Amino acid sequence: WSPTNQSTGYSGYIIYRSETAGTLGKVVGRVDKNETYFADTRGLSGKTYYYTVVFYWDYTGMTNFPQTTVRIP
Repeated sequence: WSPTNQSTGYSGYIIYRSETAGTLGKVVGRVDKNETYFADTRGLSGKTYYYTVVFYWDYTGMTNFPQTTVRIP
C-alpha cells in the first residue's frame, strides 16, 4: 500500500484479515507508519482472504476508516 496523506500524527497501520468481503475480520498485524509491507505467515494456502489496512494514533488507540482493502488471491 502507499502511505496515507490524509492525516498527520498517526503512528502506524493495523492490518485486518477476513474471509468475507466487506468485514474487517481479525487483527493479524500492526506496522510502523514508515512500513508499507506486511507478510501474513498464518494464512492457509488455497483460501481467499480480504485484507484491510487502517491507520491509527498511538496516543489514543483510535483508528480511521479503511485505507486499503485487497482480495488475496
